[in-house]
Amino acid sequence: LRKVRSLTESTHQPINPSTMIKPLLLAALITAASGVTYELPPLPFSTSALKPMIGSKTLQIHHGKHHAKYVNTLNSLVEGTALENQPLEKIMKASYKKKPGLFNNA
Repeated sequence: LRKVRSLTESTHQPINPSTMIKPLLLAALITAASGVTYELPPLPFSTSALKPMIGSKTLQIHHGKHHAKYVNTLNSLVEGTALENQPLEKIMKASYKKKPGLFNNA
């Protein structure tokens, strides 16, 4: 932890490693946008904020493409079903051990 802290303090935007996880988890959560589809919120920090551990390009790809694909797939899987327009928690509970593909994307 000390090594990580010293590395992050040398960046332009210092980050406290003990509080890094919460913003990352919040950024990964998808939110309902006007009750119709889900959208991936933007990262709550700059893509360069995690340098040198995670580069800007890596974070852009992981968040902007990888996580976005999960959100887009979720939207297509719930479209036209009883789970459309439902809170994410309800989708996860309804799909747990019944629809693994839907659960994985939720």
